[in-house]
Amino acid sequence: MGGAERVALDLATVQQEQGHDVCVLCLSDSALAPMASEFASAGITVHDLVKRPGLDYRLPWEVGQRLRELGAQVAHTHNTQPLVYAAAASRIAGLVVVHTKHGEGHLVSKMGQFLRRLGSPFVHSFVAVSEKTAEHARAQWAYPIRSRIRVIPNGIRVDKHNTDSEARRKIRKELGIPEDAQVVLTVGRCDPNKNQAALVRICDSLLSPDFHLVFAGSGESLSELQEVASACSLPDSVHILGSRQDIPSLMAAADVFALPSLSEGLPLVLLEAMACQLPVVCSAVGGIPDVVNNSVGILVSPEDESVWTEALTLLSGNKGMAHEMGIAGRALVQEQYSASRMSDAYVELYRNAMR
Repeated sequence: MGGAERVALDLATVQQEQGHDVCVLCLSDSALAPMASEFASAGITVHDLVKRPGLDYRLPWEVGQRLRELGAQVAHTHNTQPLVYAAAASRIAGLVVVHTKHGEGHLVSKMGQFLRRLGSPFVHSFVAVSEKTAEHARAQWAYPIRSRIRVIPNGIRVDKHNTDSEARRKIRKELGIPEDAQVVLTVGRCDPNKNQAALVRICDSLLSPDFHLVFAGSGESLSELQEVASACSLPDSVHILGSRQDIPSLMAAADVFALPSLSEGLPLVLLEAMACQLPVVCSAVGGIPDVVNNSVGILVSPEDESVWTEALTLLSGNKGMAHEMGIAGRALVQEQYSASRMSDAYVELYRNAMR
């Protein structure tokens, strides 16, 4: 479960609340499992059309057939695999097709690039979640696809993210962190692009019984992160939690949110941290500089580890500044990055494509 899946959940939930009839077609059981109950709670039906190993020639036909049975009008795909397997099938079934690109993404094989280019002409509108992501997409595509790219920033359900003193006490007790200690939190899948191991090195000189570093998320680099943490100067002050379903509670227990990624689109977890009134220290990559200004946090080059240390030291030692940044961050998210605002923009895009 990552940002794209969370966008799909929040977008579907808000659109359902706005009176639209929404369902989800899932091509992977493993991606769906952590979120199945949340879709169900929102009254959204999930249809499993699991991709078989390798190139699944039957899946596009199955997608098209299911869409016809549902009487769908719009198919909204997220990232590469749904584009490959659902775009052409949806268009042939008579649907409007909208595709969202959530970031610069990983390297795609030559076959993957070929299949992506094969499916792209069937898309009515492409959406990038930030201007930087749009620039990256335009560089990949020639006209006319390039002309179909629009920017719709991600949004979150702000009401689900608040400060919570009880959750703060509970999480700190669970992790053995003193109530008055400084806690730096980062959340995201563990892979080299997220750069979590660098954050351990950055904070190594700061670690103490009164300064703790918390990681939430799982992935291919989890074991490497655990090894780096165990070799640092004070391993007991580094907490590697793996996958968690209580991210708002973890944010309530933190004092600063850090995001050291090497590349990003517009990460939802950043918006969630700001909604929880956390000051942020982030890499100045992708769509992050579109959101983070001096009023809400500090931008740092991901390679400049000494400046990272200075920024975290500044916020950890200046509670007044940190508090003011947290208040400003939540206000910014409420005004510009709500899920309802995101939904309205997508619905307008759907309707324009249907004309």
